Amino acid sequence: MTFGRIVSRLALATLCGSLLVSFAAPAAKKPAASPPRVALIGIEALPAVAAANQRYRVKFVVDNQNTEPLGLSEVRFTIRLLGHGVLIGHSLGEVTIEALDQHTVNVEVPGDTLPSYSELIANAGPGEKLDYELFGNITLSRGIKKTVPFQGQGVVKLSKVKDEPEAH
Repeated sequence: MTFGRIVSRLALATLCGSLLVSFAAPAAKKPAASPPRVALIGIEALPAVAAANQRYRVKFVVDNQNTEPLGLSEVRFTIRLLGHGVLIGHSLGEVTIEALDQHTVNVEVPGDTLPSYSELIANAGPGEKLDYELFGNITLSRGIKKTVPFQGQGVVKLSKVKDEPEAH
C-alpha cells in the first residue's frame, strides 16, 4: 500500500469518525423522557342529586419529572377499593405539566358499583381511609410512546363534599 493510499484512508476514517460524533452528540444531550408518576390523593363523595346514584370526585397528582413540559391528553383508570367495589373513569381535556412540576387531576365518576357513602365510612379504617389498588394509563399528546401505563396501591382518605345551601 502506498503512502498516498494510507493517508487518504486515514483521512476518510477521521472524517467518518467526526461525522458519527457530530450526529451522536445531539442525541446524547437530550435524555429519554421519564414517564410521569401518578398518585391517588383523595376520593370525595359528591352531593346526591335527586334519585341519582352516588357520584365521586377522584383526585390524582401527576408528577412530571422531566426537564421538558409534558402534554397529557387523557388519564384512564380503575380504582379497586378493596372489599367494596371499583371506580372506573377517565379525565377530559388536554393539560400541559411544566418541567419538574405537578398537576392535580380531578375526575367525577359514578359510584354504581360501590355501597353507599355511609356504608363505606362505617367500614373504613382509622381516619376514614380505605385500602385501594390503582391501574390505568396516561395518553401523552406527543412522543413516540403515547400511552404510558401506571399502577399503585395504598390507602386513600374518603371525604364528603358538603351540600350547598340554597339561596333564598
